[in-house]
Amino acid sequence: MPLAVAHRKTESEQRAAVEARTAHCSSCRRRLRENPRHHQPHRLAHPRKGVAPDSILAVTFTNKAAKEMGERVDRLLGHSSLAKPLIATFHSMCVRMLRRDIEALKVNGEGLTRSFAIYDENDQQAIVKQVMRRMGLDTKQLTPRTVLGRISWAKNHMVDPQEYYLGSKDPNSERIAHIYQSYKAELRKNNALDFDDLLLEAVRLLKVSQEVRERYQRRYRYLLVDEYQDTNRPQYELMKLLAGEARNVCAVGDEDQSIYSWRGADIKNILDFEKEFPTPRSFASSRTTAPRRTFWRPPEPSWPITCAARGKSSGRIARAAR
Repeated sequence: MPLAVAHRKTESEQRAAVEARTAHCSSCRRRLRENPRHHQPHRLAHPRKGVAPDSILAVTFTNKAAKEMGERVDRLLGHSSLAKPLIATFHSMCVRMLRRDIEALKVNGEGLTRSFAIYDENDQQAIVKQVMRRMGLDTKQLTPRTVLGRISWAKNHMVDPQEYYLGSKDPNSERIAHIYQSYKAELRKNNALDFDDLLLEAVRLLKVSQEVRERYQRRYRYLLVDEYQDTNRPQYELMKLLAGEARNVCAVGDEDQSIYSWRGADIKNILDFEKEFPTPRSFASSRTTAPRRTFWRPPEPSWPITCAARGKSSGRIARAAR
């Protein structure tokens, strides 16, 4: 059965993290060959007594990872429960939320509708080219691809056009800020979002609408995040808003494997885990070449989990908070 499988395939320290009744935790993997989707499926398939499987939300970065985690959970659960955790990528989860609730962001009847389009790179480049032509800019000297890269960087750091303009240090940055502003306006006019907007609008939705925020907090009471070291600011804000006051978040990551800073990943999200989720309890693991630890803070009676596990050597820590 799931528990027997979990006990055979995980060492005692990992088992402690899987079975912990409550935890803010983030687990770090020391080596790339250690499967990042091994720990979470056991946690998903082994919820504590009184925890409904469909009250658990697990998010990762790729469709492949989400699919693999889902398949492992299905194998572990077997036919023991019709209710299943929701396992999704950050972006697919945001699409799900926005398709249902984006119209809560309308002001005086104006705003995006639930039938919004999601623009791919070709659509985005077409809009940027159109804006640049309108501004009389040479698309060979400042290419649309470069502009979109800077706009994406700004969105991943939650920097709006005005902030980008104020922080510009050269003429090209100023031009990009103006293009960014017009690009946003064109998307809105076309009832469209780009890939980065899916995160930003979901965050804005949860901040603006208390009714929507509380509904999702009640619906998904336990959050699991894979590859926590690769989260950017919008993803971090999204998890914090969904977690609410209970802050039942389990995160798995390794700061040594953070390789996506160029696309907005913020290593501080995992390094500052204990500041956001204080008083963690530690689980140690020596399976990899360097020791790993997972910390969690015991909360009020319930099953909260916010774990963060990270390697111990070179100042690495793995933690879990309540």
